[in-house]
Amino acid sequence: MKILPLINIYANPTIDKIVFQWDSVVRCGGPGYYAGLGLRELGLNARLRVFGCHGGEKIVLEGYKEVKAELVEPPRQLASTTSFLLDYRTSERRMYLLNFCGPIGYVEEGDIAIVSPVYHEISNELLEYIYRVHSIVVIDGQGFARRTLSNGLVTSGDIDLDWFTKAVALKVSIEDVRQPLQLIKLALRRDINLVLTRGYEGVIVVHRGRIYMSRAVGPKAKDPTGLGDIFTILLAIKVYDNSNLLEAIATAIKGVGEYVCKCKLDEEPQLQQVSLGTLDKVLSNDRK
Repeated sequence: MKILPLINIYANPTIDKIVFQWDSVVRCGGPGYYAGLGLRELGLNARLRVFGCHGGEKIVLEGYKEVKAELVEPPRQLASTTSFLLDYRTSERRMYLLNFCGPIGYVEEGDIAIVSPVYHEISNELLEYIYRVHSIVVIDGQGFARRTLSNGLVTSGDIDLDWFTKAVALKVSIEDVRQPLQLIKLALRRDINLVLTRGYEGVIVVHRGRIYMSRAVGPKAKDPTGLGDIFTILLAIKVYDNSNLLEAIATAIKGVGEYVCKCKLDEEPQLQQVSLGTLDKVLSNDRK
């Protein structure tokens, strides 16, 4: 019988207030929740533990229980769970930080660590300790890069790659990075495995001094919230199963597509090597 990996997710739970053109919803969120939801919907098993600050609200406790993601830390006294407003009413998502619960202060050993702060809840000292007690560490850099304006609007920022040299991979959404081409060049120079996700446009990968690109597969999601978290956990599990990084990325891309369509896909992601010049043109077109 296959032993299930113990996955520790270091990320604050969230309460997400999501506004679409046709509707609005308030629901439990955060990387741990969406990772558990993705595994459940795809029929995959793993032991999930979530380390993060939360206020013990009913919507959070019930949501994480529903997707079998254990909240390790007890509710923080006199604190409320981190909350975001996500506005999808225009072509570009707008995200506002409504409340921040606080930093993470607790680490335990596990097979896999997914470090996925939603907004600066992980210090460099805590990250170093996470590296020491896990054999596989996958980083989602979203919360390291994000900044907020005076009105709470979350905007893109910069990432210090010195923090991530010990990670199996650094994954980050391109919308959270202020200078994606500069980050790619630095990752090439530092030999860091970088995965830039681009929504339905797919991914850009830096691996062993080469750049690869792949389109997404499957239908476009009406609600893309949490898809990046599902991608990250699928990537981490595949790496744990001794796949090479490119195979793991392809598996994660396909898994997200199957989660969205709730079906099995025949289409396989195609990771193709590209030059830095070609990539520069692609990113320039993205900005138009």
